[in-house]
Amino acid sequence: MRVHRPTRSTQSWAPQTTGRRSGFSLIEIVIVLTIMSVLAGVAIPVTKTVLDRSHAKATRVEIQALSDATAAMFEDTWALPHQVADLLVDTGIAGWSGPYLPGSFNDSISGLRGYEVDGWSRSYVLDPVGDVLRITSQGPDREIGGATTLSCRSTSPCCGALRLLSA
Repeated sequence: MRVHRPTRSTQSWAPQTTGRRSGFSLIEIVIVLTIMSVLAGVAIPVTKTVLDRSHAKATRVEIQALSDATAAMFEDTWALPHQVADLLVDTGIAGWSGPYLPGSFNDSISGLRGYEVDGWSRSYVLDPVGDVLRITSQGPDREIGGATTLSCRSTSPCCGALRLLSA
């Protein structure tokens, strides 16, 4: 009986290669990174625009809710609020029957109550002058009076005659 002994070429336990290495070449990696950077360069500004539009829409809705609540408070007390908290908590004004805003939730970024901040988590500015109240959001540029300022002006809150202004 003849015993077969392995030769040197079959003794190795290493995988056999055909001369080609597995993996990616440097040029393939560079091409993929270039494509990814171009896509990121396009996607980031588009995402920012979409987010700013959604923040503006949420802020407009909140400003309308604030002006409606202001009108309700004015009907009860014949006084305008000086801050959003006046619509949520009784400050001792005669005739107050609030809260005039539904629900209570906190903004996760600023820690303030949700109706006290706009879509960008910045405080609203309430400016009562006589029987006129201006509710203003700074907008994304953080400037009151800037191109992106959102505001609502009520000339007769007891009648609910409100006009939403946006530049």
